[in-house]
Amino acid sequence: MDYTRADVIRATMHSMLRDGTAQALTQGLPGNEAPGVEITEFRTDFAYAMYRIENKEVENAYVETAEFLKLDKVKLLGPENGSKYQIKVNPGETRDIVVRFGCNGFNIQKTYSYILVKTDEALYKQCLEDGQRQERGAGIALHVLQHQAGVLMVYKNKSESKILNETVTFTIEGLKIEGEASDGNVIQFSLAPGEEKKIKLATLVGGFSFGMGNSYSITSESD
Repeated sequence: MDYTRADVIRATMHSMLRDGTAQALTQGLPGNEAPGVEITEFRTDFAYAMYRIENKEVENAYVETAEFLKLDKVKLLGPENGSKYQIKVNPGETRDIVVRFGCNGFNIQKTYSYILVKTDEALYKQCLEDGQRQERGAGIALHVLQHQAGVLMVYKNKSESKILNETVTFTIEGLKIEGEASDGNVIQFSLAPGEEKKIKLATLVGGFSFGMGNSYSITSESD
């Protein structure tokens, strides 16, 4: 396996943290909002610094959006690049951001925000239990849940012989449709008896607005 320079630097910094050779500052979120999330920051003597996020929560993912207002003689180490990033740390994961400083002085200023997002499994359960329910008739229903990180839609067909044919037209800002073959913001699909369909819309950076129009028909398998 070939290792890049970035891989070697990260591995070295991980070892320094593990062995206690780095003077690191570890703290939780304000107000102990999520006790399982810990953020560690430390800087080395060889012009690199690490910002590490460890998530020991069970149901909550940590999503951080950051922008560097000043990056003078400072560079993000890949895969992050440019002057901003968004990072998602799922339960049980650890992620880190590494930056390289100039040797003869530098200037860095960062602003960031974060949200706690339930896991896909937890959101799915909440969508079915608490989401807005729209009946399609014949044992077919749509459940819609808006949450901090976007929108989850779950279609369930509990009928014995009916097929749902639906077209969904989204009016969205600050959202993207995940994992769907769509024509712009339009999705068309059919749902047979016993089937389920999920549509996920994820936030980009900042807030979002969500609206949709639905047209559908219900046919029988024998038609």
